[in-house]
Order: sequence, then structure tokens, then C-alpha cells
Amino acid sequence: MPAPSYDSFEIDLEPGMTVLSALFRAQEKDESLAFRYSCRGAVCGTCAMLINKVPRLACRTQVRALVEGKDKVALSPYPALEVKVPWDPAREVLVEPLPHLPVIRDLVVDMTRFFDDYRAV
Repeated sequence: MPAPSYDSFEIDLEPGMTVLSALFRAQEKDESLAFRYSCRGAVCGTCAMLINKVPRLACRTQVRALVEGKDKVALSPYPALEVKVPWDPAREVLVEPLPHLPVIRDLVVDMTRFFDDYRAV
């Protein structure tokens, strides 16, 4: 498996734009970009990923609130991939795959272990 890397996409911010909507815009620029989504209603959890180093749902997280610093959560930032990447949280949104799960491709992780544990509970 290749070493983790980051790509940057310049996206025009629109009112009400979620991180998931921004990912769709990025996918228009790079059709190979892979991520998961399903309900788009913050119910299923399929679009869970690290957004600005915090686990969140991409379909619910508003881009404007992130870049304006208004979407604070009481969680410590997660170190994630630990790849040194220049990132300005006042101008950019950093999106990474969920930690502790094997990455299949881009933002898609293997959820097998999660669902095995879920069934066991």
C-alpha cells in the first residue's frame, strides 16, 4: 500500500455547503476521489471521517462554520495520519479517513471489524 498523501482542491463556498457537498465538488475535479455516503441526513453514519482532526459526519458538517471557527466541539484533535501537511484551518478544511480502521482507498475505510464488534455487542 502506498504511503498516505494529501491532495488539495479549491472549492467555491456556497451557502449551506456541507463537507459532503464539497467532496462532491472535489470529485468533479478528480473523478478518482473515493468516499462513502448514503442517507445525507446524519442518520446512517456512512460519511463519518476526520474533519479538521475531529470525527464528524460529512453530510452534517457545515464548511462555513468550520472556516469561521464557529463549529467547536469538546473533543481533543485526533492526530490521524501524522503526515506533515501545511494546513490553515482558517482557510481550509482538512478531511481524512477514520482512524483505527484500514484504509481501502482515499476516505474509504474497511468497516468489517467495526461491524463484527457491533454484532458482538
